[in-house]
This record gives sequence, structure tokens and C-alpha cells, in this order.
Amino acid sequence: MKTVEHFVQVYLDCEFNGLPLPQDEEWIQKRIEVFERLTLRSLKAQTLSDFKIILLCGRTHKKITMAHKWDDQVFPSYSFGREHFTASRADYIAITRIDSDDLYHREAMDDVHQNLICTPSRRECLIFRHAMTWDMINKILTPRYRRSPPFYTHIYPRVMYMDWKRFKPHHYVGHGQAGGRLPETKELPEGRVIVTKGDWNIGYIKRNAFLEKMTKEERAKYLEEEPGTIGDKKTITETLAPFGIKNGWEEYPWKKH
Repeated sequence: MKTVEHFVQVYLDCEFNGLPLPQDEEWIQKRIEVFERLTLRSLKAQTLSDFKIILLCGRTHKKITMAHKWDDQVFPSYSFGREHFTASRADYIAITRIDSDDLYHREAMDDVHQNLICTPSRRECLIFRHAMTWDMINKILTPRYRRSPPFYTHIYPRVMYMDWKRFKPHHYVGHGQAGGRLPETKELPEGRVIVTKGDWNIGYIKRNAFLEKMTKEERAKYLEEEPGTIGDKKTITETLAPFGIKNGWEEYPWKKH
């Protein structure tokens, strides 16, 4: 029987795609807080927990991220996870991608395992294309569909993942090349991903301007005009619970410990 080792690869603050990172300590501390309050909770709530969390960190804030006390299931990496992937002895490795401010449903990793495709000569890809966007500032959930989202799993045979020069250009590429636009990509069930939007999105990447605080009238209009949106406390709380968030309506702004 062929063996598969599963990793969940989380982007924290690694430098990629030529995107510069903010230099201030406040920014990275906020990113760590968001990861631990949101993404990590969703991963630790998984019904199938047989995976390692590889946290991709960069050079800019290395001193801070190295000094931080991480959860026992979290393994920081400053080399894109190379030391963990190439140390595997499995016939195949599966690498599930997520950003450090997004959420997976508690059954998402079980979905991945039930749909694994192992081919001895090439990479295979699974993908979640349907997600909900959680606007935490205005307390709204909105359904979204993306053909090439960053919520994919790559499965590599040993002959590929042990050859870093061959592996890296297949894995660390744009979302479309990563599998979103490939005909052989297998789509996984809906309702398994939540993309979060909060004040950490504003100012750094200004494409989320709609996240500025809405007036009561603007919020009501948005809920009326956007199909499938959720804006009531009960439904938001129930929707977020399977993602490891116990009280989504009250979750944000952060409560001080």
C-alpha cells in the first residue's frame, strides 16, 4: 500500500512575487495574532488531524517569528518548507495551501484525504473553488466563486518532491498554473473555505476598500443587492462554528485577554 504524508502549507510573511512586506513590528505581530485566532483554530478543529502545519516565514521579520512560541503542531520554515518536504519518507506527499488569515471547514482535510489522486509520474491537484468572504468589520458573509483560488492541494510522487529543482517550479507558481486552470484538476465540495477580511487588509493592499465601515443604510443595501449574503447574528454564528470559530458575531474586534 502506498503511503502519503500530508502537510498544510500556510503563508505568514514570506517574500514572494516581488511583493514587499511592511517593516514595522506591529504588522507582523498582527499577522501572528490573526493566524492564531483564525486559521490555526480552523486547522486544529479538523475531524482528520493527520497533517503537519508548515508556516512559511520570511527574512524581514525572522527575529520575531523565531522567538515566538508556536503551537506544537506548527513548524515554521524559512526555506519554503523544503526541509520538511524532502525529509519525508512517504511514497507521496500532499501539500494543502492556505493563507494565514483564512479558514478551512472542519471536514476539509477529510475531503482532501478521501479524494487523493496518486500518480507516480506527475503532480495531481485538488481544489476548493467555492468560498465565503467574511467581512469582519461589517459582519457580513458573502459567497464567492473563483476558478483559480489559492485553496488547492498538490500531490507529488517521491521522485518529484525529492528533486527540489523539479519540485519548486511546479509548486510555487501562480494560482492558475498551480491547478486552477488545468483540466485535470479535481474540484472538492462547496462550503469548505472562508476568506477573512479585516483591518489588516486595509492600507497594505488597498483592493479591499469596501471594508471601510459601512453605515447602517449602506450595509442594508449591500445585503439586499448581493445574492446569498448573510448578515444576521444567528446564521453567521452557525455558519462559522464548523470552522473553529465559536462566536463569529462577537469575534471581532479582538477581545483583550
